[in-house]
Amino acid sequence: FNKPPLATWLPYEEFPFTSRFIEIDGNHIHYLDEGEGPLLLFVHTPMWMFVFRDVIKALRGRFRCIALDFPMTGLSKASAQYQPSIPNASTLLEQFIQRLELCDITLVSHDIGGTVSLSTATRLPERFKGIVLNGSFGWSLERHNKEVARFIGIVGSSLFSTINAQTNVLIRLTSSSSGVGRHLSVAGKRAFQKADRSSKNRR
Repeated sequence: FNKPPLATWLPYEEFPFTSRFIEIDGNHIHYLDEGEGPLLLFVHTPMWMFVFRDVIKALRGRFRCIALDFPMTGLSKASAQYQPSIPNASTLLEQFIQRLELCDITLVSHDIGGTVSLSTATRLPERFKGIVLNGSFGWSLERHNKEVARFIGIVGSSLFSTINAQTNVLIRLTSSSSGVGRHLSVAGKRAFQKADRSSKNRR
């Protein structure tokens, strides 16, 4: 079922898409399905699909662009039973692909979305025809990239989790001029940050 996002902090000018929603295991999943042509499936976690906004705007004239918000991110709502983890997100993505009957997928993944979606692709190889990974990984960081492993260790620590739950510092840094914020207007930065407004979800 479809409806526009009813949020004062998300003006259409900053998010010019038709929002769609689907129920998966009690989770209220927000997704986009824009344009026609070869299928591109955009996957990001832990941020929400807003990070792909400009790419989708540029490509939807030539491609069918699909992106989703995982539970507790963006405009998606989690069930009381949902526990955020890479395996659970991967299982949800698998169900999403099957429910929408997606085939001939070119996967476009960023950040931990790569780890989540590569796991899904190994279970549904017949549905994928291409993979694009950007700033992501699908292998042991301890063996291949110790610096990134240390950074994730810090961000995943209980101390940082507590600080981020209260201040939203992670998404504020991400939306700064050193991250996606270099291309965002003031309203765009506000919209990008506001989706992560729940301290429980941030934790």
